[in-house]
Amino acid sequence: MGYRKATQGDTEEIVKLHLKKIKSPLMRILGKEISTEIFKQFFSSPFSFSYVYEENNQIMGFLLVSSNTAGFIKYLLSKKILLMFIKRFFHSPDIILIPFYQVYQDLQERSIKVEPKEMGLLSEKHSESGKIVKNLICLWAKEVVKKGISPISKVYIPEDKKSVISFLKRFYFVKYYRCIKFYGKKIHIITVEVPMPCSIIS
Repeated sequence: MGYRKATQGDTEEIVKLHLKKIKSPLMRILGKEISTEIFKQFFSSPFSFSYVYEENNQIMGFLLVSSNTAGFIKYLLSKKILLMFIKRFFHSPDIILIPFYQVYQDLQERSIKVEPKEMGLLSEKHSESGKIVKNLICLWAKEVVKKGISPISKVYIPEDKKSVISFLKRFYFVKYYRCIKFYGKKIHIITVEVPMPCSIIS
């Protein structure tokens, strides 16, 4: 029970929670099989700064941070992944647009000098949701600051998660904010900086 670094063994539970709660259009297009493989590779890569909150051997919250998304995509490319993408294409042809969409986003964000870190977060325990999310973010911030990296990250938030948007605006420095539409769904992109020092709330 408690907070710890995310590992490959957490993949199934995190994918299940992600699909159930966040309902990302990107994961819907990729499908569960490819999403699971990507997360497995991510947790074993040098680009993952990710944590989970566990209670009674069950993951109740997670924070996923990629230190360099473009670097991870290069690391990810393999014959196995390419074959999975080709197989998925026959079920979801839109999958072919994902790399172009990522390039488009990178070009836009380069012009405003956003740091190349991306964050995803979720807490299942509603009664302590704010505390869990704050602690997960603080653990990440402490780790990256020790490595000489600024605790700044980009967060993608679906339109219906207004409470998450309010939470981030309330407790963190918002350095950049805009909305995009991705496959008909509005997504908020917020770049936040964690004020340091931060402390774990008991």
